[in-house]
Amino acid sequence: MDAPSDGGGAVASDLAAGSIILQGTKGDVAVVWKAGEKDRARTLPAGAYRLRTTRIEREKDGEHWFLSSTSPPGLVVVVEPGKTATIDVKDEVHFKGRVRAHGGKVHLGFGITGADGRGLSVYRNDKRVAVTYRVLAEGAMNYG
Repeated sequence: MDAPSDGGGAVASDLAAGSIILQGTKGDVAVVWKAGEKDRARTLPAGAYRLRTTRIEREKDGEHWFLSSTSPPGLVVVVEPGKTATIDVKDEVHFKGRVRAHGGKVHLGFGITGADGRGLSVYRNDKRVAVTYRVLAEGAMNYG
């Protein structure tokens, strides 16, 4: 689809299925893509929009999965009259760990983020999935 010629523009995305929330001067706008759609452009009034959240959807083994991530501040999409702006959605998941010694104890911390350090939640069948882990090692560490 070409961008409209009525002063508005359009956004397109590489999302196979999912949505983005854009914040404009008149509030939030949800832009949705469904699996299998060939037309990737969605019309919007011209202007600057801040990308707030992204939702990437997948079906696997009869279950509906999605990743929901926040966007870093300052990520702006500019929709120009008669043009289509493309939004590249990164479906990266990063696991982070840290170790801290305090008061004679070792503290382990783990986190999960999306691309560019974005906050990330994983859902299966509309319920948030708890990310679990196990520590599989024990023993004494020789050092010095």
